[in-house]
Amino acid sequence: MRLCFLWLSLFAAPAVHAQAPPSAPTSTAQAPAPPAASAPVFVKVSYNKPSCYLGEPILVEYTVYTKGSIDVHIKIDPFFSDATQLPTDRVDTAGTRSVTLNGRPYEARVIFRQWLLPLVQGQLKTTPIVVAYKKPAPLAQGSGLQDLMDQTDKKAAGKDTTASGAAPRLDVLPLPPPPAGSSGAVGTFTLTLGNLPTQVVTGRLYHIQVLLHGAGTLLPGQRPTVRWPAGITPYDVRDTDRSVLPSALARLTDFAFVDSLPGRQTIPPITFTYFDPAARAYKTLQTDPIVLEVGAGAPPPPAGAPPARPFPYIWVFAAAVLLLVLALWWGRKRRASASPQPTEAPVLTGSYKNEPMRAGAMPPPAMSPSAAPVPKIPTPAPADPFFWSAGHLAAAQYDAFYKSLQDELWIAIGGKGPYPGSIPAKAYLESRLDADRLADAMALFSVCAVGLYTPVHLSEEARVYLDRARALAP
Repeated sequence: MRLCFLWLSLFAAPAVHAQAPPSAPTSTAQAPAPPAASAPVFVKVSYNKPSCYLGEPILVEYTVYTKGSIDVHIKIDPFFSDATQLPTDRVDTAGTRSVTLNGRPYEARVIFRQWLLPLVQGQLKTTPIVVAYKKPAPLAQGSGLQDLMDQTDKKAAGKDTTASGAAPRLDVLPLPPPPAGSSGAVGTFTLTLGNLPTQVVTGRLYHIQVLLHGAGTLLPGQRPTVRWPAGITPYDVRDTDRSVLPSALARLTDFAFVDSLPGRQTIPPITFTYFDPAARAYKTLQTDPIVLEVGAGAPPPPAGAPPARPFPYIWVFAAAVLLLVLALWWGRKRRASASPQPTEAPVLTGSYKNEPMRAGAMPPPAMSPSAAPVPKIPTPAPADPFFWSAGHLAAAQYDAFYKSLQDELWIAIGGKGPYPGSIPAKAYLESRLDADRLADAMALFSVCAVGLYTPVHLSEEARVYLDRARALAP
């Protein structure tokens, strides 16, 4: 009877629940279900905190647990649709530790770690990670050494077995309304003044450096605020990230300015407002005021104009040196073109006046009265084979000069009439000369092609070519 009364009193007692303050909602990460006794591998996912605020970085870590030494690798990476992946320090995936779970020993190692920046409030959406491993085969009792080796080979050749690990629930909480002047950063930070100018002169450019340290999120453009007093014109602001890891942030901000009022100038404290997730409130950091003793100098530039730069003396000097070199080169070129250039007299000389035309030779072109007078050339011997070639060369008719030489070599090698060209000449000489002599003969004609040799050089070698052509004649 007493037991029945106690049982009824338990049901009749009102239930009492502890309610969290409405301003600080939290979310508890649910641990995964214990692994089955037969599972040789399972994955556990954990966050560094049970809940986070929008814009607060969160660290997710995937740990794989194995029974004994089993080779496990990631087959499918997890995917985070509502978060941005932040830079993460390198994880030692090879390091293992021995742990005991549910009374069973395991080898545990971190296989994946990532810092995330939630972008949407509510429950963080992720996809499970999938790992692959080879399931060990049970060894038979009383097996010999050979049986043990055979079973080890079968174990290595087996198909991969997969295991997956789903992340627990994580709620992303909205941020409270920010105050005026908030930078938008989330985390915990410290503010330090860096290099400060000691002596300031009006009209010159100076810099103030501010260093932010902390853990959290610093997006581009999130920096301290400077309220410049009258008489100071601000210029460029540059941010330099010395460390981008969410657990150890460091950003150096450089503020450039020009002072235009001599005397004592006081810059108000530099401030930085951010949201502190641990305190669940916005905080403001500030430095001491900066006092400047400003001396008189050059007048300040107009507002919005870039600061004055030093005169580029080095570029003016380089341009002067370049102009001097060009002037020397041009003067030397003009002197060289004005001075007469000595020319060698050609070996082939003669006159084509009152001389009968040789059979098969090409006559020189008619000279117009306005053309330059032909220099007086001694009358050649009647048997000179280069009579017409000398006339063409003296008249500066180089195309006809080359053609006349080919005609003379063609007649000397046994041809008839003017030189017909390389293809007909080769067909004519193939039946009269062997292969070696034919190649030498065609090489002589190629030497006389327009542009291969200058007329002066060709005229010096003409008699040597003529002797070769006569030696090749059949």
